[in-house]
Amino acid sequence: MRLSEEDGGSSNSENAGPLNDLGSAGSLLKLIILNCSMMRSPECFAFCPSENGQSLVEEEQRVLAASSTHLDFHGRHAGNRFLAVVHRLAASRSISARITACSLGPVLWGHLDRPHQLQLRGVITRALHDVDVMVRKSTAAVLHEIAELVFDSRAVPWLILMCERAMTDPEPQLRAAAMTLTWHLAEHLPNAFLGDASQGSRSVRRLPPKTDPTYAEVYLLQCKLLPVATRLAEDRAPAVRLAVAAQCDRLCNALGDHWYSVIIDVLQALLGDGDERVRGEAILCVPRLTEVVLVSTTTSATNLRGVGVLEALFPVSVKLVEDPSPNVRVALATAAGELLTLLVGLESLNEISPPLTSQEQVNAAFERPSQWGYKKHVDETLIPLLQRLLDDSEPEVTSSALRAVTNASRGNVREIQARKNSTS
Repeated sequence: MRLSEEDGGSSNSENAGPLNDLGSAGSLLKLIILNCSMMRSPECFAFCPSENGQSLVEEEQRVLAASSTHLDFHGRHAGNRFLAVVHRLAASRSISARITACSLGPVLWGHLDRPHQLQLRGVITRALHDVDVMVRKSTAAVLHEIAELVFDSRAVPWLILMCERAMTDPEPQLRAAAMTLTWHLAEHLPNAFLGDASQGSRSVRRLPPKTDPTYAEVYLLQCKLLPVATRLAEDRAPAVRLAVAAQCDRLCNALGDHWYSVIIDVLQALLGDGDERVRGEAILCVPRLTEVVLVSTTTSATNLRGVGVLEALFPVSVKLVEDPSPNVRVALATAAGELLTLLVGLESLNEISPPLTSQEQVNAAFERPSQWGYKKHVDETLIPLLQRLLDDSEPEVTSSALRAVTNASRGNVREIQARKNSTS
């Protein structure tokens, strides 16, 4: 199989064929790596001493045992022999070759021992610094996939470094991708300490309790991730701030309640952004972020925190009723309807809940002020706001407000109950 060395940036027809063939060759190589019988060959191991004097086999067995992994040990090293191909592709002058080298990262990641995994990390790091923007964009997508595959805490600082590098990229699209990578890495961060690789990335662990010894390590890594989002929220490019506004709720859910106030401050600033698209996306995020806080748990502290979220975001949100952009007012009507549905649904859920025990009745007495806070915002803020939007001069705004009221009247008690059960 011949790997083309033609420059991928050329548009000449004589280069189009080799580049297309190279793309097919890269896809074929992925299939070989995933299905080759040599993937479980006993000769895959590298029995060389590590820095602490242990053999790599002993060290890897220790790591696997610590993570309760039951994967075949041979498969953990079977990708070593393919890394030479990745190095060759990464050193090519062809843009497609360098993209292919980087895209093989998620395929090989789980089939490399630590020394070879460090080499692969070097390839991906260089790709994120590539002179061609297409290579860097492909690398950002690759990092998004690798974040799901990390079940070893030693790789997390490197991924955070990649987030910081993408945050400073001259291309706005790459900086926007840094926000996606940030919340995605935050979501999978507990897996690096508590996850089971045999269950795959679909099994996402929740944040450990504060009494857990690993909580401090996760907390320190979160302290490095959060500044990436806050800096991107102040980016000069509206597209980057738009990405932050659209994903504040996901970051809030991934980082946990300790960082709610910081993320709320970020969203407040974006609600007053100078770009109408950012303001519209920020107001659409308000009900999603509120739901993250309210539905995550049912403790009185969380209910009071939910009221605090409403009191922090509502004054800024209501001001958008006078926004000169009809698109922002349409988004405001949609968000107001979703909030009305959420708060009315929570109230209905409390009414149809089973009878409380004596201790639960005592707890409910402390939670009642927060429930009154919900009702106050429904009666004094959301309903008057939707009434004003129904009288808007723009037909799109009035239609959106009418649709929001109709959806709120139907309720979503079952959905809220399902979300509460999934987070409990």
